[in-house]
Amino acid sequence: MMATPHPDQVLESLKQKAKRSNKVRNLEAIHEVCAEVYAAGGVDYSYALIGRMSERQGGPAANTLYSTASADYRTLVDAWEAYAKAQGQKRPVKAQLATDDELLQRVDDPSIRMLLSMAIAERNTLRKQLNTLRSQANITVDLRPLPGVANVDTKRNEVIQVITPLEGLTSMQIDSLQRAISPAFLKAQGWAETEDGEVVVHRTGEVLFGPGYTHAVRALVTASGAASEMNRGRRSDQLATE
Repeated sequence: MMATPHPDQVLESLKQKAKRSNKVRNLEAIHEVCAEVYAAGGVDYSYALIGRMSERQGGPAANTLYSTASADYRTLVDAWEAYAKAQGQKRPVKAQLATDDELLQRVDDPSIRMLLSMAIAERNTLRKQLNTLRSQANITVDLRPLPGVANVDTKRNEVIQVITPLEGLTSMQIDSLQRAISPAFLKAQGWAETEDGEVVVHRTGEVLFGPGYTHAVRALVTASGAASEMNRGRRSDQLATE
């Protein structure tokens, strides 16, 4: 079996082929960086790491090592990696995390062990709840037309479902809401409407209904009336086609 050459030998061979003094300096810079990694017991000789370290010391940068013209630099880095492996330097095995029970057994204080056990139990409960929420994250929306809803055909022959907040109110209920905020009704009660939509006692200014009350009622009544008109028109069209 052929022995792995020492990186010093590889360096000298590459320097003899180099035609420019600048390349010789770059080879020596890469060599010094790899030697530092080896001396520290490192096992990462990736071009990205060696390039970053080299750039900080004035040598070739990481993006330079990946270029076609930098094959000799990569050869030197690969020689260091092969030499480190031959000398027995291996990547450390990741330590396995202790289980919950093993972690609890390492705590000598009973009170602290009990608190830790409670925290672990709460964590497990929260984790189960989170997984449940994640499993229900995909919600399917049924966009098919529903009976009793105003469906409007667009120019692209699509169906739009128009659903309003007061769609289920009868005309009698809508009239009652309209009378409740009508000027005649408010005056008869000794009340008044402000510009902000409040209902106040006319003589004392006491606020009975807060800002936006009358505006909101009018908006809901208008929306409900529009939906009722559309539904009546839809039913008329259906009767005409039957």
